[in-house]
Amino acid sequence: MYEQIRQRIEQSPVIGGDETGIKINSKKAWLFTFQTQELNFLTVSLSRGYEMINNLFKNGFPVSVYVTDCLPAQLKVHAKLHQICTAHLLRELNNFIDVFKYEWSMKMKQLLQDAIELKSQLKPADYLSPNEKVMLIQNRMVQLLQTNLSDKHKKVQTFIKRLNKNHDAILTFLYYPKVPPDNNGSERAIRNAKVKMKVSNQFKTLVGANRFAVLRSVIDTTIKNSHINRK
Repeated sequence: MYEQIRQRIEQSPVIGGDETGIKINSKKAWLFTFQTQELNFLTVSLSRGYEMINNLFKNGFPVSVYVTDCLPAQLKVHAKLHQICTAHLLRELNNFIDVFKYEWSMKMKQLLQDAIELKSQLKPADYLSPNEKVMLIQNRMVQLLQTNLSDKHKKVQTFIKRLNKNHDAILTFLYYPKVPPDNNGSERAIRNAKVKMKVSNQFKTLVGANRFAVLRSVIDTTIKNSHINRK
């Protein structure tokens, strides 16, 4: 069943991905999740790099929108489209506003909030043809990303460079009804591992960590489907 979950993930239209640090016999390792509304696939890796994801999904996700944070290894994955977690972007922007009080940071924060609010208002039919409100937000983003911030703090310069590099992955959620604006689903998918780390601090062996990943994948997938069936 574990392999079947992986294969079904690979063919899903929307996939969320995330990772969290774990310890195995006092050594650093990583627990990755690849999840959908119906599935959760967890896997353990000693590396946080792109190679692990590529070995697991050799063709990437050519039919999927892949929702992640800004980890370079995640953004490097071949996918139909990417969606960056806007919750992560908003946290960074809030920090810039608190520390630097730049007007640009406030405008970008407002843009993302407006986009998320618009998402909540869109109906299925609104995705079938170009939407004027979506286009207005898209144009606002383009203008903000063209702003010259060379005189601002390096952290803000790095942030806008990252956004420009991944500009096609910022507002994908406004064009696809089932694509969320954040990666909260993936963060929930690895929450059990975080709880286990707080309680037991580590896995004693790699075998034990892998067993945990397999069991939680099957259990979480079963739970997700039972909730869907109840609806």
